[in-house]
Amino acid sequence: MKRKVMVKIPAGVDEGYRLRLDGEGSAGLYGGPPGDLYVAFSVKPHNLFHRDGSDILYELPINFAQAALGDEVRVPSLDGKVDLKNTARNSKWE
Repeated sequence: MKRKVMVKIPAGVDEGYRLRLDGEGSAGLYGGPPGDLYVAFSVKPHNLFHRDGSDILYELPINFAQAALGDEVRVPSLDGKVDLKNTARNSKWE
């Protein structure tokens, strides 16, 4: 018997994470209650981003002038593109 089960994937799941769904498994023997369904996750690598623990990283190559003098760059994010501005004074991207 086939059926569909909706699964809410928690944020931050990692390779090999197992999610237990109570009572969603096969029917028990001799009319017993259904067992649990376990879903194991396999995380594929992304072509732009990579993970470091719970952080998502993107590597943006910049030249020396951009680093020394500051610049504004457009960077991809999970929600679309974001403009970041680096000022020479503080050397931090905002």
